[in-house]
Amino acid sequence: MYLQTIICTINDIRTKVIFKGLALLAFTFFGTQAIAQKEGGERPKPPTYAQLLEEIDSNKDGKLAKSEVKGPLSKDFATIDSTMFKQRWIYIKK
Repeated sequence: MYLQTIICTINDIRTKVIFKGLALLAFTFFGTQAIAQKEGGERPKPPTYAQLLEEIDSNKDGKLAKSEVKGPLSKDFATIDSTMFKQRWIYIKK
């Protein structure tokens, strides 16, 4: 009888430890997911064309010259500029 009581007590303790461990694991997993989503939040919206033009257009004439642009845009400026001109021309003709 005494041995049976000890075995039942050990089983109860084991069950409680397993339950608490699973609860802690679930709390940790879902808690970190909630925090990660909060920190990431909404991504900032990309700047509008007007904002970019205002930032890049150094002489404030409303147009971009090759001397005003930097980085990858300056390398392909002629191609991009002629493509944009063709697209505007097609749009105006319609």
